[in-house]
Amino acid sequence: VQICYRDSTPQRDICIINIAHRTTNLTPSLCDTWSTKSVKPDFVKSNCYRIVAGKTLDPTKCDNIQDNNSNKVACYQTLARDLKDPSLCEKIPLTSADALDDKNFCYFLLAEETLNPDYCDKIRPISYRSRLSRSDCYFRVATQKPDIKLCENIIDDPSTTISQEKCREWAQVRSEQN
Repeated sequence: VQICYRDSTPQRDICIINIAHRTTNLTPSLCDTWSTKSVKPDFVKSNCYRIVAGKTLDPTKCDNIQDNNSNKVACYQTLARDLKDPSLCEKIPLTSADALDDKNFCYFLLAEETLNPDYCDKIRPISYRSRLSRSDCYFRVATQKPDIKLCENIIDDPSTTISQEKCREWAQVRSEQN
């Protein structure tokens, strides 16, 4: 990390984060130490804690993240997927306009990773501008699994390319490939 201290710009922080990614014995105390030498301490500390949580698969490390929530959200989403633990999606704080979208995406990642359509049911509709919907989730699971019956859960929407018919076509192709 000493090599990073030669630069007094935000590049110093990027350097520290890159070293954190490559450090095998990374700990929260190391993150705290490194952040005191950074240009933006909160940026370094929250990114570093997220990296520690990912390397150790320890969701309690996500709780230490104090930034604008983007790292905390990414931390919970990644660990929910990696640990296949839906309770971590519930820990995503609802403090921003996109928070429910973030929580929905967490369930989408779980459904995609486990091919379990039950997680699609947890996706709540919020608005037309939402990144994804239950139908997106069912489409992904049905076509990856493949399971044509899951396509029945899709609500046809002419404003999107997702439909029950398209889902059945893709799921059929996938089942023939397997």
